[in-house]
Amino acid sequence: AMSPFILFGAMIFLLFPLRRESPLIRRVMFLVIGSFVIWMLSEVAFLLVPFIISFVLAYILDPTVTFFQRRNVPRVVIALLIVLLGVGIVALISVFVFPIIYTQLDSVIRKVSSLVLDYNEYLESRRFFRQLSKLGLPSSTLRNIMATEIAPRLKGIFETVFRALLVFLTNVSGIATQVINIILIPILLFYFLKDFDKLKRFIRVVLDGQNDKLLHDLHRINIIVHAY
Repeated sequence: AMSPFILFGAMIFLLFPLRRESPLIRRVMFLVIGSFVIWMLSEVAFLLVPFIISFVLAYILDPTVTFFQRRNVPRVVIALLIVLLGVGIVALISVFVFPIIYTQLDSVIRKVSSLVLDYNEYLESRRFFRQLSKLGLPSSTLRNIMATEIAPRLKGIFETVFRALLVFLTNVSGIATQVINIILIPILLFYFLKDFDKLKRFIRVVLDGQNDKLLHDLHRINIIVHAY
């Protein structure tokens, strides 16, 4: 298959010289660029996750930092304290909550496994067949029903339960192994909080006089979101 980079480069190489010839060509070129950007974002989405999470947290916590900054507390100090507090809370949850959850899940798996073994032993026992024989069914018929109907269905049910539990445990382990994100998010959050006022000033400088409507809309959105 052709590389998306080669395909994108070839399309731009062919369309760019003709962009002034027809509005249709310009639209096709913009569509190609947009498709390539979307593809790139989908490919590197996992790399952007810590940046997005850190930025959203910084946006939410910025009013708190600004509140203390107005009371002559250095912004860098407040940012550092917030990050340390967040790391401490996450550490406490990891130490006290996750082991309990994992222990409970392990206990559930053991109990289900024990239930399966006990139930299979009971179904294969003579006592079970004697109880069913009281209904008037021959022993050979009962054994045939157990072998062809009941046992396979019970096995399928228990296998489904086990798969669901294993998938859940695998997902929990996958989350726990995101060490890079766990390390990056506090660091990025600190720098976003520390320089968030600079970022807001930069946006105002860029949009002021260039796109006053967008600047006004962003200001209104910011006020509404912070009200919540």
